[in-house]
Amino acid sequence: MKKLLLFSMVIAFSFSLNAQNRKAIRPAAVSGAKKVQALKSKPINDNKSQFAATFNSTPALLPVAKDVNAINKVLISHSANCYSYYNASQQTVMSSNSDLNLITFTARKSLSNIVPGSQTNQSGFCQANFSTDFGTSWDTTLVPYRDTAANVSPGRYPSGVIYNPAGNTNVLNASSVVCGIKQLPNTNWSGDYFASETFGHANNSIKKSADNDTSFLYFLTSCDAGKFHVIGDHNRDNGTNWTRLQSVLWDGSWNNTTNSVDWTSTIHNPPFTVNTNGTIYGSGEYAYAWSKDGQIGYHIYTGVSSSAGDPKEWAPIVYKSTNAGASWNLMAPFIFTSIPAIDSSLFEISTGVRRAFFDNPSDAVVDLNGNLHLAQIVRSASSVHPDSLNYYMGFAKIEGYMFDVFTTTAAGGWDANYIETQYGQDLLAADDTQWGCGWSNRLQMSKSPDGKKIFYTWMDSDTNNIVADNLNRYPDILSVGYDVVTGDWSNYGIPKNFTKGGIYDGSNYFMCAGDWTFSNAGTYTLHVSTMQPGATGDAPVDHYYVKNVNFTENDFVGINEISNGIGSISQNYPNPTSGLTTINVNLTKSSKLSLVVTNLMGQKVYELAASTVAAGTHALTIDASKLSSGVYFYTVNADNNSITKKMIVE
Repeated sequence: MKKLLLFSMVIAFSFSLNAQNRKAIRPAAVSGAKKVQALKSKPINDNKSQFAATFNSTPALLPVAKDVNAINKVLISHSANCYSYYNASQQTVMSSNSDLNLITFTARKSLSNIVPGSQTNQSGFCQANFSTDFGTSWDTTLVPYRDTAANVSPGRYPSGVIYNPAGNTNVLNASSVVCGIKQLPNTNWSGDYFASETFGHANNSIKKSADNDTSFLYFLTSCDAGKFHVIGDHNRDNGTNWTRLQSVLWDGSWNNTTNSVDWTSTIHNPPFTVNTNGTIYGSGEYAYAWSKDGQIGYHIYTGVSSSAGDPKEWAPIVYKSTNAGASWNLMAPFIFTSIPAIDSSLFEISTGVRRAFFDNPSDAVVDLNGNLHLAQIVRSASSVHPDSLNYYMGFAKIEGYMFDVFTTTAAGGWDANYIETQYGQDLLAADDTQWGCGWSNRLQMSKSPDGKKIFYTWMDSDTNNIVADNLNRYPDILSVGYDVVTGDWSNYGIPKNFTKGGIYDGSNYFMCAGDWTFSNAGTYTLHVSTMQPGATGDAPVDHYYVKNVNFTENDFVGINEISNGIGSISQNYPNPTSGLTTINVNLTKSSKLSLVVTNLMGQKVYELAASTVAAGTHALTIDASKLSSGVYFYTVNADNNSITKKMIVE
């Protein structure tokens, strides 16, 4: 397990910092206030791929020997270049259906029949690769969307999911449903495409939207009873700033007569605040999440709204439906700094003032209880001035703290779990001197078939591999699981690094995690892919399925917090810490209360002696100043009940 590093403060502007309360946030050193509004989020324009003369080069295949960590990579297919799917985590690239033992991987077409330098190459085709033997072999012949530059509508940035008719047990009768954006040869975007075809190569359907409906599509979801949902941006800009921020909600229903999906679209205007200069205080990317039965849905914006709990906080703005999208209601205002896990991670803007600043959701899912989960990095806002709310504090040595921010069963309630720290910073395209693509950590969530467990998977460089520029250049695959029913974490919340120390150490690019896991006899199999780029960004690439990314039921070793006598125990805050840190314990009855801190070897390093206390909330304080940097566990004991959680010491 890698350990947190000590980071020096680099302050680009003057602000007050309460050393006692905030000293745990030393890693979040400010490298300069960053503004998000002017940096419009759009995929890299890759029209050059249509004319590239490098298609005849052969990508180097990965080693076929089995990894020491039991990980093995199986070749899925090839694509024309590293832009074969959108360089973000919001697309549904991998999908699965456990009833059929079916896994799909959707990307632009493989290299077969591509003529170097020709506009008639098949890089505009969108291929739904699939496996029915747990990723051991892959069928690459299914191409639901097939349109090339010669036909004016080459497909770009595809997402793909599975439609399995009720009662069907034959893979060949199930269908691949894909969608994405079209691109003209002159690099202009020209509307969206929607396509479907059975895995038995029947009932191909291709539909295209009008050019003025152009949007980049995110969070494609397949629900029960043949319902499909995907969200896009319907934004406009003047070349520098957004002049309009809107979403387009695409909702589909399977038509048994035409054996295809009928799609309808709805334009929605987010309630973003507009400042006195006309700047729209909102992000240009949106999220869409649905329950498996298709009854509960959320569409999510990120920005500033006058109707928010804190009208100066850059935070989620969420609409919820409980009737399959027939009507939508804006969720009640909420102040996200009221969540201890988030508040303890923030810097002060000025003395006593902290405000959260939410990145775009990397992923969004709905659990079995109908609650929304947003996986994202939460930062610190750097200004409270009405005209500067789109600035946040950057980090000097790390990318930031990853959270699962989720709704609760209480009306309008929210909470958050700290997932892990992203150590290597995201690469901009300019940082990627070999391929010119750049990448984020691609944090994504996968659900177990019953919706009880969520697995968070991302790519990050081990601290030993992070070079002087602190960038995530040599990513490994990491994952950790959470049980939404019991509150248990896999291995007390310590992520598994599936590739460190093996033959794939530090070489796992453009990772994609599937929407659903397989579950068999207490083993949860995550569906994960990586891309191996070619010599340059224009060169062909290989896509690989990563086998044996598994968790077992026994990995979930935490204890249910709703145990006899113990109402709840908070995460220690601040966390990480290097000094005093506090744990709030709520007791439902009078109990003998004590606390023990142990290291990874199980050795006791700190203890608060037992004393009998009354029912209610009690604050326990740990002095971590004498502990070495690393991961520790604190166990709270109340009579015969105990709960263990993880804490990090800098």
